[in-house]
Amino acid sequence: MLLGRENRTTARDGRALSSTVRRIAATTIALGLVVGGSTIAAADTAKHAKSSHDGKSSHHHSSWTPTMTLNATLTSPWNALHSVGTATTYGFNELTGTSTSLATPTAIELLGGLVYVNGVGHFNGFVTFTFSDSSTLGVSMNGLTRSSGGAYNFKAPLRVIGGTGTYANTHGFGLYTGTRTGPVGSPISGTFTLRLHQDSPTTTTVPATSTTIS
Repeated sequence: MLLGRENRTTARDGRALSSTVRRIAATTIALGLVVGGSTIAAADTAKHAKSSHDGKSSHHHSSWTPTMTLNATLTSPWNALHSVGTATTYGFNELTGTSTSLATPTAIELLGGLVYVNGVGHFNGFVTFTFSDSSTLGVSMNGLTRSSGGAYNFKAPLRVIGGTGTYANTHGFGLYTGTRTGPVGSPISGTFTLRLHQDSPTTTTVPATSTTIS
């Protein structure tokens, strides 16, 4: 009987020790993940901060272009807007215009979707810039319209999708700000500010071969 009690006591002690060891191991792993993750995150942040401070991209064979600013008044040749209730408007709106901010005119097309209450709310869409040499640049936008003093003010971050021609292999970001004084679908005067990053084209050299015909 005594031996049996000793065996049961030893078994309980073993299970308790095993449980304690598992808790210690789990805690050690968790601390390792937190500390390790923080260290990696800190290193990445420092690397990014240094890159931003130096004004250089972390990618090889690339360079940042100066900021591009395009001012334009956009009008709506087409829309599919619907109203529900007494204050809500939703639908799609196409806005087009021409900017003369650059040396040559730039055509702008904005395709946007919106849900507004009393003329304010969220919108999103896509903008295509077509330059005089037929090169294009596409960006996406997701922003907010607010009202102030009888005007409606737009603000939306921009993200470059890509481009063609001169703007092939282009990435970047930007900001759109605009104002309209009329109802939804009225002309909008605004500014697109872009920060563009273009990857340098990679040239592949194919070794010359010779063929002997006998």
